Parts: sequence; C-alpha cells; structure tokens
Amino acid sequence: MNDGVNESMEKSETRMPKENRDPAGFGPGLPDSPLPAKVISGQSKTDWCVEDRMERFHVPAVSAAVVRDMEIAWSQAWGVLEEGGAAQATPCSLFQTASISKFVTAVGALHLVREGLLSLDEDVKTYLEAWHLPRGGHRGEVTLRRLLSHSAGVSTLGFEGYGMDDELPDLRQVLEGAEIVNSPPVKVIKPPGEGFRYSGGGYLVVQKVIEEVMGEPFPEVMRERVFSPLGMQNSIYAPLDPEFEGRAASGHSNGQPIPGKGPIHVESGAGGLWSTPSDLLRLTLDIMRAYHGEEGEVLSPDLVQAMLETHFWDFGLGVRVLGEGLNLRFNHGGATRGWQGQVIAYPERRESIAVLTNGANGYVVWPEVERGIASFLGWPGWEPEVVTPVRLDRGDLEAYQGTYEMPGVKLELGWKSVEDHPWDPILRIEYEFEDLIMSAVPTERDLFELLEFEGQVIFARNQEGAVEGLELWFGLPDWSPYRRWNFEKT
Repeated sequence: MNDGVNESMEKSETRMPKENRDPAGFGPGLPDSPLPAKVISGQSKTDWCVEDRMERFHVPAVSAAVVRDMEIAWSQAWGVLEEGGAAQATPCSLFQTASISKFVTAVGALHLVREGLLSLDEDVKTYLEAWHLPRGGHRGEVTLRRLLSHSAGVSTLGFEGYGMDDELPDLRQVLEGAEIVNSPPVKVIKPPGEGFRYSGGGYLVVQKVIEEVMGEPFPEVMRERVFSPLGMQNSIYAPLDPEFEGRAASGHSNGQPIPGKGPIHVESGAGGLWSTPSDLLRLTLDIMRAYHGEEGEVLSPDLVQAMLETHFWDFGLGVRVLGEGLNLRFNHGGATRGWQGQVIAYPERRESIAVLTNGANGYVVWPEVERGIASFLGWPGWEPEVVTPVRLDRGDLEAYQGTYEMPGVKLELGWKSVEDHPWDPILRIEYEFEDLIMSAVPTERDLFELLEFEGQVIFARNQEGAVEGLELWFGLPDWSPYRRWNFEKT
C-alpha cells in the first residue's frame, strides 16, 4: 500500500499530517520489482511483484524506504498488519527491528562520546557501579569500542524474548541471568580484543553503561538524544506503549500471528527497538552527512570515521562495513521469531535502503525487495547471479530425493517439472519449519545452487557411494551459527 504522497505535494515533513509523514519520490514502477538471488542462464530475471513473494513465503507485510540525494525519496508498505485482519500496513506502521537495534544503540553510545560523557577506549568498569561485568580471569580491557565491534569477548549471542504472559525481567536481571530470565548470564568468556565474537550480551553491557552514566532509563536517553533530534517519531522500545499498539504489526510464525505481537524483547540495546524503515534511514542520513564533513544532529565526522573503521570480520562500531570508494557500504540486519529485515547505506552515493517484514520467512523476501531497489539505483554487484545447470543421470536424481533430518528440523526432497528447458527437473526442498519451500539446480554432481538464497546444497556419500546426507550452506559470515546445516538421510 503506497503512502499516497505524490511529488507535487509539499515535502516538508513538519507540514504533513502525521499519517503521511514519509514522502514518496520515485515512480510507480519501482516497488513491484523484487529480484531473486540467482537466475538460471537463459531465463529473464523475473516478472515478480512483492505481493507474489509475500504470499509464497507467508509474509503478511513488508515495509521499505529509500534515501536518494540525501533525502527520504520513497517509502511504501504492502500487506496487512496481522494475518486475517483488515488493517493495512503503511510506511508509518511499526515493525520489530531485532538486531538492527544494535546499530541504533551504537549511534546513541557514539553520541555520548561526542558529548564527552563516554570514552571509546576507557574500560567500562569505570562507569559501572551498580553491576560489574564478570571477567572470568580474562585479562584485557572491555572498552566501548570493543563492545560495539563484537571484539570484547563477551558471551550471549542473542535473546529469544518473552511471551505476553511472562514476567518481564529488568536489565540487571537479564545481565545476571536471574531465575525468571531465559538467557544465560552475561560475562567475559574470551580475552578482550583478541578476536570476534558476536554478542548481544555485549550490547546490554553498553545499555547498562549508558543508564548508569546518564542516570535515566535507556529508552529515555535514546528518545532525548537520538530519536527527537532526528525526527524519529515512530521509534520506541519494547514493551509497546499503548499509543503505538494500533499502528504496530504482529510478528508471524508458521503463518499465524504471535500472541502479543511478540516476542517481547526487553533487551532494548540488543534487540528491543520497534521502528519504521523511514526512521531507520533518518539515522543513515545523519551518518552520511557527518561522513561528508558536516556536523550531524547526533554524530560528528570524526566519530563516523571511527564507526566505519573495521576491526574483526569487517565489523565497525555497530555496523558491518564492506567495500571502498563508491562501493563503501555499511549495514546491519535483524532477525527474531516472526520478524526479519535490514538497513544498508552507501555513503559515497548518498543513498540507503531499509526493508522490514513481519513473517518468519521474511529473510527470503526482504533481500529480494532490497535487491530490486539496489538494482534500480544502479548499485554494482546487486544483479542476480546467473547459474548454469548441468544434466545429471537418472540414478543420481533418484538417490537425492527422500527425507533428511537434523535435531528439530526435517527436509523433504523431491522434484518439480520444468517445461522447455534442456536440464533435469528442479530440486524441490520442503522445509517443515514455517512451510518453506526452496528450489535448487545442479551445477555438478552432488552440488546444487539454491535459487532463492545465496547458498548451496552439498550432498554427502558413504564409502559405498550412496547418498547419506546433505549440507545446507548459506551465504552468511563464517562466524554465524546459521551458516551451515548438516542433515542425515533417513
């Protein structure tokens, strides 16, 4: 659903009604042009529209926005806030951002560095009085710079959040792993500064530092220091304030709404932000202005330079940083039960994109929407990869099909016919969780390229040459626990 604002209308957001605060500047052809990760050689890209992809992957709503020429040029939402409901998603509908919250937290922390209230390289024990980070005998300073770049050696990859009927813990209880908490205590588990370890727990330490230094709850600090100066009027931390509930989407799992719109992420600094794509892009605008030498509302040029300096695994402070020159880009994704999305910016091009979804399979849809917009903008390297299949003998095709399992997950492999193509049928992979169906084509014996993802299916054989299992490999960083999935054939 388009937000209804056309180019002839006044673009000053302060003069717009609250419901239509995000200007639309692109033509009508852009929104319905999602692109796949891969296409088969000889095929056209696609004739998809966003709604088709949402329906296939059970994603009730998608919201996206674009910065071009240093302004929010376009925003649009598709679908409904909740499956079976009538309320349409709009560009002002709130979505959970999950780990994109870390990017926002980093901006807030860097702002306090700018104000002289925090130091990037002081051990955070200087700021912590009410609670102390257990060090476990590991030497080395736990600094803000290391926490924000996931190199402080801190535990706890992520958090699952809480249900609407659960007792909600406070920050200290989460840090200490109290009885009502569903995550382990946050502590140092490897020497700080010696390597990369993605840590949601580290961002809760940052949150605790901010609260102790400022003497205010973290959400209040972020509202006063970041959201208000940047006009982020549709951003709030969980649990939702009643004022925002009517405009908030519901997360979905297995095609059904999650009760309470959940999960409820009380871990604000790591994953508790509700927001809109346009609000997230307001952050990228401030960063890009400072990148080009202006004093931003929140960040200064020197701190943006520090933010985009890479440490381990291409991580800067709160963002992953790749490329150089016109291809320099920073991004952060977010994923939790029922929610998926990403924000990405090219500062030299003065452009950025944010896409948020409210379905568990949104991790298929948001990259397609993002890829279509990036291709429209002319970003290099965003066209679908061209895959050339090979013909396999019938014995191999029969050997691959069947049931494959790993703890808690089952795959069913079969074939779907493809007309007018000189290769064998496409491998159809039915993933029992979230009713996901994937497609793959062979590029050599025992190696198939996934078409919907950056990834592969690699079959394993025993000493007798029989297929005994497979590995699903996704194009994620080496440190991701979701990079490789190993299944046994049953």
